[in-house]
Amino acid sequence: NQPVVLPLRLQAYERMALFLERIDPNQLAMRIHAPGLTVSQEQNLLLTAIRSEFEHNISQQIYLSDTVWQKVCEAKSDIESIINTVAADYDKNAESREFAETVLAITAQKPVVELAIQILKADMQKWAY
Repeated sequence: NQPVVLPLRLQAYERMALFLERIDPNQLAMRIHAPGLTVSQEQNLLLTAIRSEFEHNISQQIYLSDTVWQKVCEAKSDIESIINTVAADYDKNAESREFAETVLAITAQKPVVELAIQILKADMQKWAY
């Protein structure tokens, strides 16, 4: 069983690392932000991208430890919460540049993605070696 399960488990950890990197607001902003978007439009695009990435990778949870899966879910929720909290402070029809900058500044102070990746790497080490 080990020769079959171990590669699947390691692949799941790899996919979760990629998921976390893709939902990092720095990465999201590079893919999504465009001049002329309103705060509401950018908020919706960011949240849709996060949820789409999550749904695409949700089956990987069966190969992850409960601790890692919980941390991945917490990171996703924290980023969504930051986006929603920041958006609530802006006029929904305002240009989104300042909104995006604020989201990036807050996530720089609260590096939820980096923390989740650290836990993911530490847990993966148990299975890889």
